[in-house]
Amino acid sequence: MPEVDTMDQSAILQRLNESIKLPIESTVYITRQDVIDLIITAVEGSINYWAAVSEYDVDYGTVKVHVEHGNCRYNNEHEHYIVPHLYADGYYEAEGFSITPENFLELGIKRYDAYWSNSKDYKGIIDAIENQDADNCDSMMQFCVLGSIVYG
Repeated sequence: MPEVDTMDQSAILQRLNESIKLPIESTVYITRQDVIDLIITAVEGSINYWAAVSEYDVDYGTVKVHVEHGNCRYNNEHEHYIVPHLYADGYYEAEGFSITPENFLELGIKRYDAYWSNSKDYKGIIDAIENQDADNCDSMMQFCVLGSIVYG
């Protein structure tokens, strides 16, 4: 039996343990309620450090998001963060960004999936939808409103 150089054995073992990226395309079915649930998680669980909300309708999944950098105030009566008053110097976006399930899906969820799909730790959009993690929903909302992850 021929002898194998230990360097060759090491190289062979290393190659056997290498990860190979295989791009796989699949179809994911997401319901309107799934999208609404992600919006609710973002609004109620994670975006208050960079935004405030108004015109929040839990049943329809619609909300106006105001980028305003830390001037949020919690409204106990309505149980969410709201824009207290608009400052004359325009400290934050007065008009707000109208979020609907349709634009959240297109601008938030799809951008989030495209951004993270190249990460080896990414478990896929199905995992993000099923777990409704506040950090993931925050990122989705940032993609929808800001176009990228700006905060955190």
